[in-house]
Amino acid sequence: MDCPSGTGSKHLSPALSASSPNKMSPYSDIVALHFADQVLHVHRFVVETVPKLHAVVAARNEFDMSEVSTVAGHALVSFMYKGSYDPLALAVHDQNSAERSTDLLRSSFDVYKLARKYNMTDLAVLAQEDIESRTDDLDPAEALAAVKKACPLPDANDAWLCSYTKTLLDATYASVEAFLASEIMAAENAEMTISITEMLLRTVIRSAKDREAHERQHIEELRAEEQDLREKLARRGKLGKSDRRRLDEIEEELAALTLHHEPQSDPEEAPEPEADAEAVAEAIPDDY
Repeated sequence: MDCPSGTGSKHLSPALSASSPNKMSPYSDIVALHFADQVLHVHRFVVETVPKLHAVVAARNEFDMSEVSTVAGHALVSFMYKGSYDPLALAVHDQNSAERSTDLLRSSFDVYKLARKYNMTDLAVLAQEDIESRTDDLDPAEALAAVKKACPLPDANDAWLCSYTKTLLDATYASVEAFLASEIMAAENAEMTISITEMLLRTVIRSAKDREAHERQHIEELRAEEQDLREKLARRGKLGKSDRRRLDEIEEELAALTLHHEPQSDPEEAPEPEADAEAVAEAIPDDY
């Protein structure tokens, strides 16, 4: 049987393994791979088709892979023997279709992470295809939540994952503000273990939100003060020197602050200056 490139020799050969020279037959040389909920027994010559996995297993007869789900472990072993993608079906009868689809997607990500960990390029590509096909059965927001849970510490250099995530983000959120306000970024949805990058990102987001709320409150306070000064102008017909200076300061500060919170209008469609602004200028004596 032909094996895909990147998994070892072209044909699985039961030649006597150099790592266990005392065995009478290569078929008797078995390695027990301990996955999360299951132990799978694999011929050593099959393990040797994945050099990076074989390097860590070495001459041991047992190897702890308990951090790997049973589904991903089955897919790994199946691929080593048959060269095809064969994820283990999840028989969970008390799940609705959406929950089952989400769990299947997470399992596919487990296979993808495992394939990348052991440099199994062809298995990674098959897992990518499976992930993309399963994503079609989910709402983009649900798929994003599954990615976030399945890949809490993603590789920033993983071009496929970055592109896949960007597609989901574009389909789910119309703006950065919508993403920041979404449930997926809520503190209660943070995993117990997160990367330092995500921790910093969450801190920056929280600081940005606090700063924006403070600026908006300050804008409202400035507008209220501006309104008081304009009402004073309307009653008296003029403003004193200090009030005039303060009104100028408020207008300058409001212009700078609102620039960050309101969309820019087309200069060609900019409205004419309000009449009361001209009235303010005319009502203030030059000697004040």
